[in-house]
Amino acid sequence: MRCAICFVPPPDDALTLAAAAWLRRDPYSGRSVVAPVDGLTDADHAYITAIPRRYGFHAAMKPVFELAPSRTIHELERWLDNFVVGTARVSFEFAIDLIDGCFAIVTRKRERELDLLAARVVTEFDAFRCESDDSDRIERDTMRLSGDALSNYVNWGSPDVFARFRFYMPLTNPIPCGEREHVRLVLDRHFRSFTGSRLTIGQLVLAVEPEPNAPFLVRSSHELSAAAQLRIA
Repeated sequence: MRCAICFVPPPDDALTLAAAAWLRRDPYSGRSVVAPVDGLTDADHAYITAIPRRYGFHAAMKPVFELAPSRTIHELERWLDNFVVGTARVSFEFAIDLIDGCFAIVTRKRERELDLLAARVVTEFDAFRCESDDSDRIERDTMRLSGDALSNYVNWGSPDVFARFRFYMPLTNPIPCGEREHVRLVLDRHFRSFTGSRLTIGQLVLAVEPEPNAPFLVRSSHELSAAAQLRIA
C-alpha cells in the first residue's frame, strides 16, 4: 500500500470545502463535488486539475512511500497518534502562486517552524518506508537528480525534503505560460474569501492509495496537541 503523511484541514474547514469544489473531489470521502467554476469550461477545468484531483487537497509532509511489508497501517496510525502529542501547531500567511509551473497554496515566506515539522515527519516515519527493489525505476529517477536532491532520494525516498522542502497544496497541473494569467484570475476569484488569511497546521493526516492507481483518500486524522500537554505540565 502506498501512503503519505500530509496536512489537510478538517473536513468542515472553509478552505477544505473551497478546495474540494475547485478540484471537484472531497479528499476525505472521495466523492465527486459538482460545482461550477466561473471562467473555465468543464473540459478545460477537468484537464488542468487532473493530477491534484487524484491526490486530493493536501500538503505532503512525508511524500508518497510504499509501506514496508514488515509494518502495518494500524501501526503507522499508532505512531502518528504518539507523534502529534506535544507537537506544536504552526500558523502562517498563505497565498496562491506558481510552483514549478503549477498553481498551489504556498507560504508567503519561508517558515522555519514549518520546515522543522516537515523534517521531523520525514525522519521519524522513515522506518515505515519500503526501500524499492525496482532497479530500473531507481536508475531512471537518479539520472535526473544531482547534489542534495539525489542524496535525499537515495536516503529518504524523495528529493524534496529538508532544505529542498517547500510547503504547497497543489491546485493545478503545470500551466503553459500563455494561459497562466487567465488561470490565476479564475483561482483568485474562486478563493477570494481567503485573501489575507492565515493557515494553521492543526493536524496531520494519513493518506492512502487503496489500490494501485486509485485516487488517494484521507484514512485518519491526528490532531496536534502541544497546547494540551503544556497546560498539564
